[in-house]
Amino acid sequence: MKDVKGKHLLFISRIKRDGSGTTEIDEDQVNALRDESFSMSRLSIKQDTWIASGFNSYVVKLPKKDFFEEEIREPIQGVLMSLKGMTTNQCDDITDAIIQDLRSAGFEIIKVKS
Repeated sequence: MKDVKGKHLLFISRIKRDGSGTTEIDEDQVNALRDESFSMSRLSIKQDTWIASGFNSYVVKLPKKDFFEEEIREPIQGVLMSLKGMTTNQCDDITDAIIQDLRSAGFEIIKVKS
């Protein structure tokens, strides 16, 4: 993965240099790391954690953006409807499949009940 700036990471802890464990990281330390670039390595798929390596190494998460389903549904359907021969039902089916794929990939898609 490419280098990522600290301002785009959620810091969980700092990894001790001797590898014996981790230590807590406070808000002042996090703020000091905002402009530092980190090389990223996956730590745990299940926990969705990464190791961010720079001068020190940290356990981090990549923030996820929550989306409201309608924010996604309308633009997708707009593009699909512009294709010749697409019916409304076909557009709905394809849109539903795309939204499900996004959810499977870890995006939080919030459906607002009307």
